[in-house]
Amino acid sequence: MANFVLYGPTLSTYVRTVRMIFTEANAPYELQPIDIFQGEQSAPDYLAKHPFGKVPVLAVDGDYLYETCAIAQYLDAAVNNGGFTPDDLMTQAHMRQNHGDRG
Repeated sequence: MANFVLYGPTLSTYVRTVRMIFTEANAPYELQPIDIFQGEQSAPDYLAKHPFGKVPVLAVDGDYLYETCAIAQYLDAAVNNGGFTPDDLMTQAHMRQNHGDRG
């Protein structure tokens, strides 16, 4: 299995989303805290991992992924054999829709 390092603060909902995937898949990972209140996400070494200076970042054997959706889709395939994604294409599309505007 790959070596996973997750960068971000534990208080971030986006970081928690990724951590839940690891937990549900029973997959090991290392959490590397990033103090966003001290501006660590703006440090040059972090910006080399995530050009927009946001969290989370997932290091996978020395390669970096950012954006929670991309990380979640990768981990679903890499550590959970696609178990979090429905088989039906329409259901997948509904899952990926932005449901933020319910107003």
